[in-house]
Amino acid sequence: MMIEYSKGGEIMNRIKELRKSHGLSQTELARETGISNQAVSFYENGKRQPKIETWQRLAKFFNVSVPYIQGLTYTTEQMVRIIHDFYFSGYDPEQAFSVSDDFSNEVNIYIKVNSDDVIPRELYREDETKFVITDTVEKYWLKHFKALLDIPKIRNVKKNNYYQVIYDIHVVIEERNRSPKPPHDLTYLGQFFMGKYEEENAYHSDTIDKIKYLDLSSAKMAISEYADLIIQLRDEVNNFKKDSYKEKDYNKKFAQYVKAELYNLYEPTKHNIIDFSKIIDELVNKIMNDREFKKKLLNEEDKLDYLEIFRNYKKQHNEDVTVIDEYIEDLKDREIDPDLYYKDIDETYNRDNIYIDEFEDE
Repeated sequence: MMIEYSKGGEIMNRIKELRKSHGLSQTELARETGISNQAVSFYENGKRQPKIETWQRLAKFFNVSVPYIQGLTYTTEQMVRIIHDFYFSGYDPEQAFSVSDDFSNEVNIYIKVNSDDVIPRELYREDETKFVITDTVEKYWLKHFKALLDIPKIRNVKKNNYYQVIYDIHVVIEERNRSPKPPHDLTYLGQFFMGKYEEENAYHSDTIDKIKYLDLSSAKMAISEYADLIIQLRDEVNNFKKDSYKEKDYNKKFAQYVKAELYNLYEPTKHNIIDFSKIIDELVNKIMNDREFKKKLLNEEDKLDYLEIFRNYKKQHNEDVTVIDEYIEDLKDREIDPDLYYKDIDETYNRDNIYIDEFEDE
């Protein structure tokens, strides 16, 4: 991994890089921070090292950490290379069921859930073995991961700690993969209901408890309070003349929610995710262009998972459902416990730390 050094052997800081990215001259930076123009020049060229107070002042000005501006953390390009190498190491048959194998699968799901793009493996020929990172591939990684790499916890990982970069990214993408947000907050009525629902639920539970334990006087009071809340909710909802939302935006977010639910439930591996994604893309297209199908998903989602609903819909229209049936049957055979979706990443990494040590030494 390349680390930039000054002629004197010091690690190059990022003062010049940050100054230019903010469109400032050395004179303007000096004026804004109260540092002399000559000192700024010396700091950027590595001729002089700032005192800790100066580092803190500059870091605060640019809204970054001190290690970051000192150049002690990875650059974006370096982190992209770490992700790239670790991802493709997961395609090594010898790394089956290892951390890199799990990481590759999680990256694939993250990209499929959050975009219409191909997975990284599809950027190369099927018989490729070296996976050289080209400008096109680097732009691809930045397109999907730049926002993640700017998260302070990830951005501030110090150099020579590949494991921590991968670990932090793995935690973030797994959390996002496993926690899809429903699209209801795109409507005013949805925002109102979601904001009030917890309060209604608490009143409801309290009322049931009072009735259950035969506390008549308390039950009367609880029922009265619950009734008042319901009346309030009714009156406020009646004031909604017309809900306001863009159907296209709603459909897009609902489609993303459905994708996340299905990728999490069926957990396609890197070996079958390309074929599985073709089915999901077909389902998403129906959501975006068929109102009746979308209503069907919403009406039946409490009884069946979205893929099962899609399967029945296709069956009713005399379409082939052989491939979908295979996925559904495979899921039943696995008898997946929903709690298993939330794997303990710490445990996974600790189990495979021998492999990670080997990776770091390369």
